[in-house]
Amino acid sequence: MRKTIVYIIITIFSYASVFAQEKDVITKENANKKLIDCSIQGKLHCVKEALEKGADVNTASKEVLKSPKFYTQDNLLYSKYKTPLIIASYEGHIDIVKFLLEKKADIDRPDMNANTALMG
Repeated sequence: MRKTIVYIIITIFSYASVFAQEKDVITKENANKKLIDCSIQGKLHCVKEALEKGADVNTASKEVLKSPKFYTQDNLLYSKYKTPLIIASYEGHIDIVKFLLEKKADIDRPDMNANTALMG
């Protein structure tokens, strides 16, 4: 009985670990979304991987996004169509900004409010 319980617990944790890893996997299909997410979170390694998987360096968010930098303020949201460069510059992720510029991100591409990375 005890071995069975231990086996069940190990199996549950194994599957939970696999599902957690699958959520973070970057594929060609989700590369643009992951590029936006990684730019918000400041994860340079993830930004690099998303671009390697085929993300468009000038992709734009399709939804309104909350800034984790100011998570205590419910009203501070990003409007739609923010590029990774706009997001990274606003969040202060200088390493990501530099990397995106090296990858030819369009510094003049506006969001839906006509703001660019230089105006953030």
